Amino acid sequence: MDDIRAYQSVLPENWRHKKNSILDDLENILNYIDAPVLAISDTGVILYTNSPLLDLTSYNLEELIGVHVNIILPEFPFKDDSTIIQTTLTRQLRSPLNVKLHHITFERQHDFDLLVIHAPGSVLGAFVGPLSKPGVFSALIDLSRLSLLPNLPDTITSAINISQVLLDAQIICLYTAEGRQPVFRRSDDSLPHADESLPLTINPSDIQELKLPFLWRPGKKTGTELHKHAKTSGLSYLASVPLGEENSWSGLLVCGDRQADPSDTLLRMLEIIAQVLWSAISHQISVTNLNLSSINTARSLLIRDAIAENAQEGVLLLKPDLSICELNPSAELILGYASHEVTGRPVADVLIGTDSLTSAYNTALQGIPISNLGIIKLHRRNGSSFPVEIQIYPIENQGTVHGIVVFLHDITENEQIRVKTQQLEQRAVLGEVSAIFAHEVRNPINNISMGLQLLGSKFKTDDPNHELISRLQTDCTRLTHLMESVLSFSRPMEFKMEPTDLPVLLQRILDRWRPRLSRANVESVFQPDANTPPIMGDPRTLEQVFTNLISNAVQAMSANGKGTLGIKTQAYQTSDDLSAEVTVSDNGPGIPPEIREHIFEPFVTTNAGGTGLGLAITRRIVNAHHGTIQVDSFPGGTIFHVHIPAYSKGKS
Repeated sequence: MDDIRAYQSVLPENWRHKKNSILDDLENILNYIDAPVLAISDTGVILYTNSPLLDLTSYNLEELIGVHVNIILPEFPFKDDSTIIQTTLTRQLRSPLNVKLHHITFERQHDFDLLVIHAPGSVLGAFVGPLSKPGVFSALIDLSRLSLLPNLPDTITSAINISQVLLDAQIICLYTAEGRQPVFRRSDDSLPHADESLPLTINPSDIQELKLPFLWRPGKKTGTELHKHAKTSGLSYLASVPLGEENSWSGLLVCGDRQADPSDTLLRMLEIIAQVLWSAISHQISVTNLNLSSINTARSLLIRDAIAENAQEGVLLLKPDLSICELNPSAELILGYASHEVTGRPVADVLIGTDSLTSAYNTALQGIPISNLGIIKLHRRNGSSFPVEIQIYPIENQGTVHGIVVFLHDITENEQIRVKTQQLEQRAVLGEVSAIFAHEVRNPINNISMGLQLLGSKFKTDDPNHELISRLQTDCTRLTHLMESVLSFSRPMEFKMEPTDLPVLLQRILDRWRPRLSRANVESVFQPDANTPPIMGDPRTLEQVFTNLISNAVQAMSANGKGTLGIKTQAYQTSDDLSAEVTVSDNGPGIPPEIREHIFEPFVTTNAGGTGLGLAITRRIVNAHHGTIQVDSFPGGTIFHVHIPAYSKGKS
């Protein structure tokens, strides 16, 4: 090691800015050569050596790179100007060795020389002879860079052009496997280096004959179509080397000539080119497959993210330690947490429910999915509870669980719908019972009323029992009216729709009510707007609607002794539709706030003698006309607003 330190040096200045790329090329190229070889700078500094030289000298690469070549070749620089020099090679911990040295210079083409050593008993590498020829070293550099080309066609084209330089052959041809068929087809990129001297395809039986490197010359057996073509075309030789791995050949690299004879190293050089080309092709295929895999993976991730982001179900990703990895937006909305707030926290701190969840997580960690845990109560961030259906699935790869995915389906709305449906079913049953009850009770009430009339006719006018019988008859009348309202509310309504002019309908109703309004000391004010649009409605049921509203208004104002009934019609335009609006107002005491929101519900009324079904029936009729009814009430007045969609001839 002291000797090495004595010769230690640094790389020349002109190598510092480019040494990475050039040294990479040297490493690739020199390792193709079977003989011991090293590259030196113009000052004699060792730039790189190959494995055969390291084996011969017993040094390692780190010990030689950057030191002067005199450490192993003490006689350098040589006084002999010949290409082949007899000299002595110094070795580490071993005796010196007399060797022949080939000194190859490139005449300014490259900033280094090559020293090829031929020791007794060693074989010169395939590239040693032609290295000094113009363009050969550059072709070797291009050969070492085949795997860097962007696509397979460029790789094949470049390989054929490089082979033309390195082999100095007139004919270069590459055959590759044709899909899954056991046939080799000549690559289009082989032209014009192949012309028609070689067959277009090689059949399976010939492929078996060519599975080893083979050099054919005139006079040899022509057992394959390839060699028959060579003989017919008058070639002086034809060399072929299989491409690919042993017992799994994927192609054939072929070279030949019509005039020149093959060199002694041609077959070996062809093998090396085939090895490099196959490595480049394998690399290209691997890169292509990797790119496709990356594209498919990216597409799968995009799909997964899109599903997770837009799924209505909450999704939680858990690590094997049951800490939270990620929440999707639905889970954030359901639980009330942002994903970044709970990342890394134990899932038990976020999904707060029953102990069955813990056992379900542990079961999933064993690779067993839990598709249904039933309905479980969880708690949101604000502490409120809600029902969910939970599914838990393991994320497995080759038998190992890498995580857990938890699906949350919030069924709060479903539960509300279920409860509401149950209430509607109960109301339907109650309606049927009420209808039957009203029908059955009405006849006895009529009998009682008739009996009371008969009984009352037998008493004198001043008889004290006459007033009692009169009150009983009033109650019977009220019960009869109630039963009729119950029957009207419970039975399905039939509507006969036709174009209807609301101002005309309301005027007709007011004309009939005028005597009653006069007796009740109520003044009516009717303001029909000429632009009020016609509607599609059932005049009979609509008359019932406005009769109920007028009757309620008159009853509300009767306590004041005098009142004003206002009815107004006009067009009502929204952003989407045109409708007719009818307002019915009075200056009565107003509706108490405690019942104002329930005024359209059955049996809710402010009239002690009313049934509480009039406004409920009114709303049913308005809704059947696809309209709405609202009420505004305050001390000193009440206003009902009825909106019904306008009718036009273009609409049904």
